[in-house]
Amino acid sequence: MAASIDGSATACLNPRQRIAIGDLVIVYEDFKTLHAVRVAPPARFDSRHGSFPHADFVGRRFGERVSEPRGRGGFVYLLSPSPELWTATLPHRTQILYIADISMIVLQLELQPGSVCIEAGTGSGSLSHALARAVGARGHLHTFEFNAHRAQLAAAEFAANGLGGRVTSLHGDVCADGWEYANTAHGSVDAAIFDLPQPWDAR
Repeated sequence: MAASIDGSATACLNPRQRIAIGDLVIVYEDFKTLHAVRVAPPARFDSRHGSFPHADFVGRRFGERVSEPRGRGGFVYLLSPSPELWTATLPHRTQILYIADISMIVLQLELQPGSVCIEAGTGSGSLSHALARAVGARGHLHTFEFNAHRAQLAAAEFAANGLGGRVTSLHGDVCADGWEYANTAHGSVDAAIFDLPQPWDAR
């Protein structure tokens, strides 16, 4: 029987137990070496532990250990993506917040399932993924990014990671132009976070 690490407790971005084509998988080599991989056969994942065909990932349970197919003793673990693991592997377009700060922010905002939250300063989306988990499927996150290219990339990542239904990614400078929140479907806001160089200028 294959050894496994139980990833169900932190699963958020993918509720399925088994890996399918197109899924985001966190490939764990060791404590300091993790990779976000989109499963797309016939591609391969190459590392110092060996070369692993994506086709070998399909149908496996999240948390399973996969051995290098040529029998050289190498292996990796296939972890279910969570906001914490996404933070550890995401592409950095800006400086990001890490788990310790994110945990305190979510606690102080008192978010719960069904909450509506505004974030000014999407950046690389590290905090955004944690906020999206906190508000749950019944809540919503409206996140603003002043850089159009970063806003576009973030929106694509939210959709690809299964969060498109609970996150609205907007391009806008809340300091210069104010909020466009009046155009949203939600009538009230439960929390707001300003990750900006000069948050006091937001209006």
